[in-house]
Amino acid sequence: MRRVIAWAVGIAAMTGVSAAMLMTTVPGDRGRDEINLVTIHELPLPSGGVLTQAVPLQRASPYDIRLPYHWRGQRPARIQVQLTGADGVLLANNVESLGDSRAPLWLQPFGDGSIWQHERAAFRSIRLPPTAGGSVVLRLTRIDQEPGMLVFFASDRLPPPSGDTRPTLVEKPSEFLDLETEYGTPGRAIAKTPVYIPRLHTLTPPWMPFPVPELLLGLIAAAGIYLFTVLLFSPPRSR
Repeated sequence: MRRVIAWAVGIAAMTGVSAAMLMTTVPGDRGRDEINLVTIHELPLPSGGVLTQAVPLQRASPYDIRLPYHWRGQRPARIQVQLTGADGVLLANNVESLGDSRAPLWLQPFGDGSIWQHERAAFRSIRLPPTAGGSVVLRLTRIDQEPGMLVFFASDRLPPPSGDTRPTLVEKPSEFLDLETEYGTPGRAIAKTPVYIPRLHTLTPPWMPFPVPELLLGLIAAAGIYLFTVLLFSPPRSR
């Protein structure tokens, strides 16, 4: 009976976690190959500094540009953000405030183990006009006089014959600004299930057709619950 209860608790816990994940708000889609984590490094921007770079839009219905930054000031840093279309038309001209990028103390022991957690970076969302297409030019100008250094992140453009064609910074032609583009209106993760499944199959060998990967994931989850119950109710070893 206790094993049945343990199984029920395990299944209920997995169901709760899965439901919470599927109900999380996520972007419609994200751009591909926009950051090179091998050569990523800090890119300081002093007061009055300017960063300019073209940002190719990879698909229709752009939503925003997510810009990682690092800031430790007591008051927010401020940047002027200008977006210009490929035809030179000004699409947006706003002032953004960048607050302390450190996570709250109660969240610092947790994280996803990413480079952004290691750098204690935060993301600032810069909205894009949904009609934008092709490529936009992003221009960042730091306009505050706060002490301290506002830091963005950049990667090195790979030299020929790598075929790296990503646009680079006007001010630093050998580097490109690290950012992420997002597309489509954010919604519940469950609505992206038709997108997740084909992408899962791009990571599996061609001899594993649908639904073999999904069944394997379910088998792994069931094995985890089974091992949990075995360890929970196994008699202690005598010494």
